[in-house]
Amino acid sequence: MMNNSTVSETRIREEIMSLEPNKRSTLLQWLVQVARQDWDRELMEDFSTGGPGAELLNEVREDFHSGRCNRWK
Repeated sequence: MMNNSTVSETRIREEIMSLEPNKRSTLLQWLVQVARQDWDRELMEDFSTGGPGAELLNEVREDFHSGRCNRWK
């Protein structure tokens, strides 16, 4: 089993391929969950105060509150 924190990507791939298919499936589900959490965190950072999307978010809010756009149904 892998104990070194600097294991190469190649070694990780080899270890994954040595797993039984059901274990790989479980791992895939976990990786998808991690990717979704990463995506959510990135969005929160991007649209937080001072983030690169903050200005756009403020424009959208202003447009909505001024009546220039409506909620999606």
